Amino acid sequence: MTSLGAITENIALLALLDPKEPETKNHIPASFADQNHASRFTLPLEVEKQTATAFAILLANTDDCKKVGAVCVEQQSNERGLVIRTAINKGDQAYRKEAFFKIKNALTKASSASAEPPKQEDSLPDEIVSACQLRLLGRLHSRHALPSRKSGKPPTPPKLHDSLKLLARGLCSPEAKVYREQVDCLMRSFESLENLSSEDARSEPGMKILKDILRSVEVIVPLIDTQSIPKNAANSGHSIIKRLKKLNQYRHATRYLLYAARKFPIFQHLRIAEVSFGPFSERVAGAESSSTQRGIFSRSTASKPMVKQKNLVQLLVKRSGKNMQQIIKELKDYSNLKKRVHAEIKLLFHYERQTDKTLRPRVIVSNKHACFLCNLFLKVHGGFYTPSSHGNFYPAWRIPRPDEVSLPKETKGRILQCLDQFNSALEAKIRTLVAQERRSVPDAPESVVFSAYSPSVSSGIPAPTETGNAFAGNSQPNLSPIPPESQCEVEDTRSTHSPTPLAQPASSSCPYPPDQERLRPQSPQLTEQKLFSEPHILTPGIPLTCAISPGSSARFHTSRIHLELSYEQICSLSSCSASSVSVKTALVAPGPGERVDLVLQVEWLKFERMMMSSERLEQAVDIGLPWARKRMPDGILFGEHGLLLMKKGDVIALRASLPN
Repeated sequence: MTSLGAITENIALLALLDPKEPETKNHIPASFADQNHASRFTLPLEVEKQTATAFAILLANTDDCKKVGAVCVEQQSNERGLVIRTAINKGDQAYRKEAFFKIKNALTKASSASAEPPKQEDSLPDEIVSACQLRLLGRLHSRHALPSRKSGKPPTPPKLHDSLKLLARGLCSPEAKVYREQVDCLMRSFESLENLSSEDARSEPGMKILKDILRSVEVIVPLIDTQSIPKNAANSGHSIIKRLKKLNQYRHATRYLLYAARKFPIFQHLRIAEVSFGPFSERVAGAESSSTQRGIFSRSTASKPMVKQKNLVQLLVKRSGKNMQQIIKELKDYSNLKKRVHAEIKLLFHYERQTDKTLRPRVIVSNKHACFLCNLFLKVHGGFYTPSSHGNFYPAWRIPRPDEVSLPKETKGRILQCLDQFNSALEAKIRTLVAQERRSVPDAPESVVFSAYSPSVSSGIPAPTETGNAFAGNSQPNLSPIPPESQCEVEDTRSTHSPTPLAQPASSSCPYPPDQERLRPQSPQLTEQKLFSEPHILTPGIPLTCAISPGSSARFHTSRIHLELSYEQICSLSSCSASSVSVKTALVAPGPGERVDLVLQVEWLKFERMMMSSERLEQAVDIGLPWARKRMPDGILFGEHGLLLMKKGDVIALRASLPN
């Protein structure tokens, strides 16, 4: 470990600790808000940021993960023009230059006073779709996408079709009509695209269809009320909305550039330029701190470490769950990775090399947001602002070495100081992480519809029965474990959110004819045994029928739905009202205190059957959404179709009946 520099070792140690940072938006540095600083620029800071963001999106017309790019907007003095300065992690930028010239020419024509209004609106989108055509095919997971993009995932529009319709349930009637029309239009356009040959899909015919798809997406996205959907809700639709927004950003970027070009004359003089050095090879080591020779781990394991450093090693062993030999081995493995200089860092060092009076850009934007280390280094440096970070940590990251970048004498001292501060920030992050327990990703909330939680939920309190508390006595029931869903990063809100209570009728008793053969709970023990019976594992397309007796319950599982229905809850859904005449006439009032069995049919619907009736699917209750309305009409279980419950891609149908 002694051969490693401090920054290299500390980055390797952070990789071992696996920091999980949320996506964050950065605040604009106070120095950029200074009027003296701002007066030197032609464009306001917000316009500079939006312009850089638009070009970062539109120039990213490749799906090569190694060619992630970053952009900044360099404003030349005396309003002589704008330079779109670009860099990528690896490789040449010929494809970015080609896309830029298409966009520049179309932007110049569209913003000119002599252009006719219809042509102004059409020429720029045409060129942008043409420049980004392969990228758009990849985002749609089209069969025409390049082989490097094909990941085996299903195409986007068919997967979104029915989910998008469900997201429109809260819209008023006129908006809902427009919404559904555009969703259907999106599907038709995508089918037309897939029916083309790959040659046509990647040329003029495909470009026209892609324009139609982007138009539909532009109408759909504003109609979705994302504010009412909590991000921690299971199956909240945020992943669907995120996909749509990635498509919609092309139209947004197009409109913004057209607006800016019309408002600011400096846009009439656009050119593109790369960073003035490189390319950098992938190397094991990058630039290091001059004030600290060894990383925090090596210093803590020295022959006579201080008590504070000993404690750090102990915490590290506990936090990582590994012994010292394993930790040392993994640190060496991470340290020996070949590392890459990211595009944002290339842009930063490009301007640090300048000896002339070039007006430095204030904003650096990546088409994928800044990573954890780029974001941290830019903050420590303080000379540039990046709007956001996705928080992902990439250990194969480095800073250019002094022998790779020749810096002016007045700049070297500032960069050395920046490296020292960056190393200190890394060590501060390490100390914070080792002092914390490892953050486990909580399970998604259970499928809770009714007022009584399933025993698998943390509250573990069943509804009281007519015999009293089902947990009478000190012993807890021996519950069968419910298989967890695939993990996802969501906030566990089960302790703060309670399920919406079902509207209870005047009486929860089912008015059926008395039958002396019916089972009744004889004791709390019998109730407890029935309440926590083994779950029924459903199979798609195969109905399951079971009898539910008073005081008992039934549990049904699919891959995503874990549902428990007690006798009382079924009675609530089966009770008649003045609006449920068919149910009311089928029932005969029972004698006092009499209650009888119910027959419940449950079926996990196959995908093909679900698609047969989209209107019926829209009536399903999404039990993955705690914010959804959970009130159902009286007698719904005795209806023709019964009750549909859904979570993510799983839909189950429940229907109750009287025993023969």
